Amino acid sequence: AETRFPTRCSCHGSSVKDIVGKHTVEASDGRFYLGEWQDGLWHGKGKWEHPTIGSYIGEWHSGVFHGTGKFCWYDGSKRDKTVFTSLTGEFVMGCPLHGILEKEDGTKCHVYFDGKTSILDKSLAPVTMYSIKTTTCKCHGISFEALEGQHVIEEADGRKYDGQWRHGMWHGRGFLNNPIIGSYQGEFYLGAFHGNGKLELKNGKIYEGKFDHGRFAGGVH
Repeated sequence: AETRFPTRCSCHGSSVKDIVGKHTVEASDGRFYLGEWQDGLWHGKGKWEHPTIGSYIGEWHSGVFHGTGKFCWYDGSKRDKTVFTSLTGEFVMGCPLHGILEKEDGTKCHVYFDGKTSILDKSLAPVTMYSIKTTTCKCHGISFEALEGQHVIEEADGRKYDGQWRHGMWHGRGFLNNPIIGSYQGEFYLGAFHGNGKLELKNGKIYEGKFDHGRFAGGVH
């Protein structure tokens, strides 16, 4: 059976249910949470780690992953907490919405999820994926993971993003072009079409209006 978290704070000795502010709680099996609390629940910014499952660092709401953060899955067959996959992006009540998925071999993809499946559920799978091969910004020559502000990423096959970035993801206004699929110009939110925009597909279909986390939410098409 899984070891329960202790009922008292490791750094202050107070009851977990009374914790407010920044505290640490550790379990005997190596699990721990270090971060902010509210009403006895993980709330704000913090780090959680399980010695065989993985770790999460980012924003929390009432005890679950919620907001922007990074989840790392560990390779359970090894004892050195080897990270074989990580997801940096946006979470809603413990479920990932979208972000950048990085595999052990270094390949990175923009991924989207249904927003209803827990990050800890083994059935979790992306619903849309965009591969990223370029690792540096064309106009500044720095790693895209550190990009903030206005930058350009362009692939040899013609795929291109020219626009604003935040935390290494498309965020703000920008233009995305894929010579096979089509193009999108408008607003982005942490890697997804979000806000006002225009999507023109190579099959002739045009979607212009509101987008909600990568999905067309209303307008002209």
